[in-house]
Amino acid sequence: MKFTIGTNFYIGLKVPVVVRTSGVCEDFIEDRFRLILIPKGAGIIETDAGSFPYIAPAICCINENESLILRPANEHAHMELLFHPE
Repeated sequence: MKFTIGTNFYIGLKVPVVVRTSGVCEDFIEDRFRLILIPKGAGIIETDAGSFPYIAPAICCINENESLILRPANEHAHMELLFHPE
C-alpha cells in the first residue's frame, strides 16, 4: 500500500492512500473509502443506494460497505482515491 506523509497537519504521520488513474473501477473494495473523480464523459453510476446519471465533471463518494458499477455511455475518464479513514 502506498502512503502520504503529513507535512502541515499530523506532521510525519503516514496515511495509507492509493491514487489510480486508469483501468476499471472495482465493484467492491473492502475496508477502503473511495472518491471517484470523473472529469470527462457521461453515464450511470450504480450503487447499493440506486442508479444515478452523471455528466462530467462529477464526484462519487463510496464507503467501505458499498459496491459500485460505472456504466459510461461514451468515452470517459476517471480517477480513484482510495483511503482508510483511520
